[in-house]
Amino acid sequence: ATIIGQGGSALIYSLILFLDKKTRPESKDFRFDIIMIKKVVRTGLSPMGRQLAPSIVVMCINYACVLTNSNETLAAFAVMTQLILAIQILFTGIGNGIQPIISYCTGANNKMAVRKTLKKAMMFMSFISANLIFWVFIARDNFPRLFNASTEVSNIVEGVIFYVLVMIPFIGFNKVLIPFLFASSKNKEASLITYIEPVVVTPLCLLLFCMILGSYGIWISMVIAQVIISIIGIMVLRKYVKDKKTTIVEDE
Repeated sequence: ATIIGQGGSALIYSLILFLDKKTRPESKDFRFDIIMIKKVVRTGLSPMGRQLAPSIVVMCINYACVLTNSNETLAAFAVMTQLILAIQILFTGIGNGIQPIISYCTGANNKMAVRKTLKKAMMFMSFISANLIFWVFIARDNFPRLFNASTEVSNIVEGVIFYVLVMIPFIGFNKVLIPFLFASSKNKEASLITYIEPVVVTPLCLLLFCMILGSYGIWISMVIAQVIISIIGIMVLRKYVKDKKTTIVEDE
C-alpha cells in the first residue's frame, strides 16, 4: 500500500510537472551548477535535519534499551514513541505555520512584525502545551491499552509518562524556535540546534545516565536532552534579539 501510494503520488506530480509548459524542465536545467547546489544544500540542511533528527533519536534510545538488556523498557518506549511523535507533529505544525510569515516580515525588514509573530507563536505553543499536559495526564492509563501492551509494560508506561509531561513544553519550544531561526536567515544557528540533539546531546545523555541509573536513565536522558537543547535555543534567541536591537540603534 505504501509503494502504491508513493508511486501514484509521484506519477501525478510528474504529469503536472511535464504537461505544463511553464514548469516543464529543459535540457539546460539538468546542467551541473555547483553554485546552485551549494545554495540548495545550505538552505536544506535545517529542514532535512528536522525530519531526520527524531528518527536518529529513536534509534539511539532503542540501542540504549538493547544495551541495558531491558526488553520491557524497549516495549514501553515503542508505546511512548507514538505519543511523543504525535506531540512533535502538533508543535511542528505551529513552527511550519509561522515560517512563511517570519520569512516575509524578515525580507520586508519589519522587525516589529517578526517579534509579534514569534510572541504569538510562543503563547499559542504554551497554550497547546498546557492542554496536552492536562489531557495526557488524564488519559495516561489508556495509552498502553491502545497497543495491547502487557501488564508489565503498561505499568512501566504509566510510571514514566510523567517524564513525557515534563518534556512537552521543551519539545514545543524547540519545534517552534528552529523554523523561526531558519525563516530569519539564521541557517547556521537553526542547523546547529537541529543536528546537535541527535548527534551529540542525546547520545551523551544516554551514555551518562544509563551508566548511572540503568534502564531508568533512558527516560531521564530524554528529558535532560530536551532541556539542554532549549537552553541552547534560548542563548541563540537572546543573541538574535541583541543583534536586532544593535541593528535598530545603528539604523537610527
